Amino acid sequence: IHPSQQGKGLGYQLLDASLAQLKNNPIQVFLEVRESNQAAIALYEKSGFHQIDLRKNYYPKSDGGREHAIIMVKSCSDDFSELFK
Repeated sequence: IHPSQQGKGLGYQLLDASLAQLKNNPIQVFLEVRESNQAAIALYEKSGFHQIDLRKNYYPKSDGGREHAIIMVKSCSDDFSELFK
């Protein structure tokens, strides 16, 4: 989303529409996000994702340091038995 349009709910609408296309499919959607990207983390949590792991020192930072990556997942089916067929 272009910076001038951020904070208007457009990212949530796009993500929600994309996830709606996957509803009731026996799949899980995984993503990773920089630990410092709190706006994105809040968006993903609002969309039903939850943290399952942390990749320590995964992303390079401009100051030469490293930043953790948060791994998140969302199941697209309420029938979890479908995920293991």
